[in-house]
Amino acid sequence: MLAPKTRAAIRIGSLLYLALGLVLFAAPDFAASAFPWSVSSVVAMTIGGWLLGNGAALWFASAPGPASRVMPVLAYVAAFAALELLVVIAFRGALKLDALLAIPYLITLGVSLVAAAFGMLELRRSTEVLASDDAPLQSRVRMALIGLLVFVVLLAVGGFLAGDGGLSTTGQIFPGPLTVFSVRAFGAFYLALAVGIGALLLRPSVASAVMLGIAGIALIIPIVVAALLNIGAFDFAGRPLGILYLAAYAVVLVPSVVFLFRNRGTLSGL
Repeated sequence: MLAPKTRAAIRIGSLLYLALGLVLFAAPDFAASAFPWSVSSVVAMTIGGWLLGNGAALWFASAPGPASRVMPVLAYVAAFAALELLVVIAFRGALKLDALLAIPYLITLGVSLVAAAFGMLELRRSTEVLASDDAPLQSRVRMALIGLLVFVVLLAVGGFLAGDGGLSTTGQIFPGPLTVFSVRAFGAFYLALAVGIGALLLRPSVASAVMLGIAGIALIIPIVVAALLNIGAFDFAGRPLGILYLAAYAVVLVPSVVFLFRNRGTLSGL
């Protein structure tokens, strides 16, 4: 298992994500006014959903047990923090460092990046990664994961290539216009998911898939709740592509829940 100091660092990152995510999710109007760049309350609540999901994922990753199973989760969190920091650097001219939530946001990303990276390095040096006897993942699940990987990569590419006046920035998919800064942050989120899925596919065991599935569900639920609480911001008649935003999460959530239910016996060993 991970060393106690590493687990403690991961839990600190988890608590930072949960605290900041709760502020964004529960008080989106305030969070939007205090965020490091210009966002709407819907975007603030959605990012809060990401952070809450990250916090829950890291907390599960810090639990005692065979550490090799948490590699995909740590890979996702490390990629998320690194990519979001790169987005901040790329748009530093639009960054509002005097905003109340700016420093907490940057600290949370920095701490979680270091904690997750050290956890991954520790696992790379451990023989447990090679010695684990976790059951291999079924081929049909691997194929589904490959399909999901391709999907999130395409979303990430779209997020990194989108410009002003496109579908993303004009509110054709997301409920409300997005700045290019925010679109790049969304792209970084999707690319981080791709990294986590890719890490799982490199060593596809049932236990690792269950851990990543828990993390995925922890992300999807607050994101969907945020969308439903702001359902009035959608205009499905005038902007019908908005239904794809909700449908995409539902398509991933349902099979994830089914997979966890079918492999619920694995949860007792995590």
